[in-house]
Amino acid sequence: MAICHQFIRKGGSYLIIGLSGMPYAGKSVFAIIAEKSGIPNLLMRSIIEDEMRKKGIKIDNINLHKYSSTLRKQFGHGVVAERSVPGLNKLLEKNRIVILDSLRSPEEVKILKEKYNNFMVVTIWSSQNNRFLRFGKKRPGHTSDELHTIEELVWRDSIELSWGLGEIIALADMIIVNEDSKNSYKKKVGAFLKELFKINI
Repeated sequence: MAICHQFIRKGGSYLIIGLSGMPYAGKSVFAIIAEKSGIPNLLMRSIIEDEMRKKGIKIDNINLHKYSSTLRKQFGHGVVAERSVPGLNKLLEKNRIVILDSLRSPEEVKILKEKYNNFMVVTIWSSQNNRFLRFGKKRPGHTSDELHTIEELVWRDSIELSWGLGEIIALADMIIVNEDSKNSYKKKVGAFLKELFKINI
């Protein structure tokens, strides 16, 4: 698996990897493996959850997506990306590679690619059937309640697709397919990171 050097340009000394993918595609596993390799991860939903806590709003999936939709209607679909910038800048002070998880709209990608020279979108792709097999399990880094029924997952998919997630997935700079065993997927992520560390940044 080769990493395109086009993402390291203009003398940049850093790389931001924006993760995208449908719920339960495998983004959390990617982030965990990366963190074990020394690459920190900024979870975009944690920014929304922090705001909800400050306002005393109960954090669960329904409230989280209602609040997220309200934010996007009020401030635009790039609002969470804009509010991620301070956290990204802080991480970049001490790290040359940083992960931003999870991108959900083309507006977010546009804002971040304009802000950062070296920004790469990596999509984790998994079929709906395989994601159904994973759903309902607690995912590391996710503090809100998890989904419990297939109907809830379909509802979650429809909301995130309405934000433009499908366009990000289709136009990603790189796609990692997660359709086989968990071990097979971990090897793919490991190979990706190994190639990434070979780039002189």
